[in-house]
Amino acid sequence: MKTAKKTKNDTKANIDSVSHCARVTGQNPRPGRGVPATGLAALLLFCGTLSAQPANDNKSSASGQSVQSACVSFAACESRIMELRDAGASGKALSLIEGLPEGELTDAARLMKARLLLDRDRLREAAAIYEDLCGSVQSHGCWNALGVVRMSLGGYREAVAAFQKSIRIEATARTHSNLAVAYAYLRKLNEARDHHDRALALDPLSIQSRLNFGVFLFNGRRFDEAGKIFTAVIADAPKDFYARLYMGRVHTMRRDYKAALREFDRGVELNREFFDLYYHRAVVRAKLNDPGGALSDLNRADRINPVNGLTDALRASIKSRPR
Repeated sequence: MKTAKKTKNDTKANIDSVSHCARVTGQNPRPGRGVPATGLAALLLFCGTLSAQPANDNKSSASGQSVQSACVSFAACESRIMELRDAGASGKALSLIEGLPEGELTDAARLMKARLLLDRDRLREAAAIYEDLCGSVQSHGCWNALGVVRMSLGGYREAVAAFQKSIRIEATARTHSNLAVAYAYLRKLNEARDHHDRALALDPLSIQSRLNFGVFLFNGRRFDEAGKIFTAVIADAPKDFYARLYMGRVHTMRRDYKAALREFDRGVELNREFFDLYYHRAVVRAKLNDPGGALSDLNRADRINPVNGLTDALRASIKSRPR
């Protein structure tokens, strides 16, 4: 999901049980696919908003049935749609829902369609569904999802309103953490800290809440405190690429470039489609006098997000240095 450019507060945002990485990140907000390069869903990544799995619409369902066969009702096909989505074939899952008879497009089917639209980076279409349904279904998950989408599109005040409605229905660590991220974008740091604290009080072990709080501390230049959080998250979730990204950034701020490079390398192994990992690894490689490696990373970053506002300046700086 390539969304509007952002420049601060990379974090993860989480839509209910959707394993999305917030691509609420700046240059490539997918907080899972890559969710401002220096800043947020992730959260959505908005982790939070989009699946870390690359789409693989060539897969068939686990039962071997043709995924092109029509569904007569959402209830009859829901498990099949979920199998496809879990396998990364969100495009085929979406086709099944879009092929439902008009009378079978229930609220549950439309909510699933909105999630699949998010997987396909069709944020505005997803937002339209959530805005139409959230008031009537009165689900905290629906309002939380709308908040994540709005945050991914740069509508932070609208995101705050949606998260507040979600919390009024059911207060969860996930939504308090997402609300904290939205407040941070609005530079309302006291409110952000308050909701980070509430999220961690509700679920002290939440990976998402801890990561978001760590990013909050990082952006406040409290690198040692942030580093302790990312170290703990990596111990609990060694395959979390987002924690590796920020641990690498902490090492960069400490000028321990070799340690930073190790974290970015591991992050890239875990997720090869995240802009921020390549960009920050390019920064470190340039510091370590590896201009070829740095330029290679910048080229890869540009392929992920061609309009990012960061790589051209770093590339020019590297090329201007005497060899």
